[in-house]
Amino acid sequence: MHLCRKIFTRRVQLYFTEKCFIVSILRKNFFGRNVALVVGSLVAGQIYKRLNPHLLLATVLFLMGTCVFVAPFCGSFWSFLIVMTLHGFFNSFMSVGEETIQQSCKN
Repeated sequence: MHLCRKIFTRRVQLYFTEKCFIVSILRKNFFGRNVALVVGSLVAGQIYKRLNPHLLLATVLFLMGTCVFVAPFCGSFWSFLIVMTLHGFFNSFMSVGEETIQQSCKN
């Protein structure tokens, strides 16, 4: 019992440089994802007008799942950043597609 408590109550100490690195990763990831959300929304609005919205929504859902599946296997920071940016891009397609289908059902 004593050993188990010792393992679970142990604190992890991070150096200042490690903390700065983690913060920089989060900033770059959030910036890339947010830019992808804006660009994806603009592109999705035009694409949903031309293609079948249900088929496009299903395809984008599959691509988002692929991004989530691939993310843990990224070997470098830049590959992870690209995968998460693509996830944000596809996420914006989901948001626009949901609104498009809701509007078409109301009419």
